[in-house]
Amino acid sequence: MFSILLTSQSRFSASKGWTLIVSSHSVLLLGSLFLLYMYLEPTMNQPPDKDVRIWLTTVNGYNKLSQQKSSQFGPDAGSAEVTIDVNEKEQLQQIEGFGAAMTDSSAWLIGTKMTVTQRNAVMRALFDPVSGIGISFVRVPMG
Repeated sequence: MFSILLTSQSRFSASKGWTLIVSSHSVLLLGSLFLLYMYLEPTMNQPPDKDVRIWLTTVNGYNKLSQQKSSQFGPDAGSAEVTIDVNEKEQLQQIEGFGAAMTDSSAWLIGTKMTVTQRNAVMRALFDPVSGIGISFVRVPMG
């Protein structure tokens, strides 16, 4: 057993376990070190900042899943225009892909009312990662 007692004297005695009697300055120093550890501990075990890849799609169609300049996840420095808070202790779901919804009517029109050239152009615009927006999923609502 180890205990620290506050007293104006400094001495060390060994009787029935260890008892350390220290000065108030030592307790203040130990307390300061403990508080410093508690302040630094959450960041000591964190991995270094990780690169974040960013893609942008704009309403006007100028950017279609266009890759942007990379950024980094890291502690909030308060200087960013937008801050995304990530709680790494809570995992909700994995991302399988990105896509959009297509109604059965849209699918029917693409399949029956477009020429082969038009249909191929639509498919490239939707699914091609280079010349299109590169979606990997399409949700078709039913019912």
